[in-house]
Amino acid sequence: MKILPALPLFFLLCGCVSAPHDPSLPAGAVPLAEGGYMMPLGKDADGCPQYQKHDPGKLTTQVIQYRKKDGSFTMEKYEADCRA
Repeated sequence: MKILPALPLFFLLCGCVSAPHDPSLPAGAVPLAEGGYMMPLGKDADGCPQYQKHDPGKLTTQVIQYRKKDGSFTMEKYEADCRA
């Protein structure tokens, strides 16, 4: 019964642990919830990071995308968070 008071602390700390990195993804890739990942391409002339979607075994659009402040991706550079 002495363990019972420490149980909420245990669950709180377990919630703070990040998901392990998937070793099958290339370095710097951002996994997507719907499957696949965003592969970093480097930075443009203004220093804004660029990405391209990859989903092994599926066809994807071959467009440059930028990351927004909320973590999602957009094809519109003016929506991008280029401070990174």
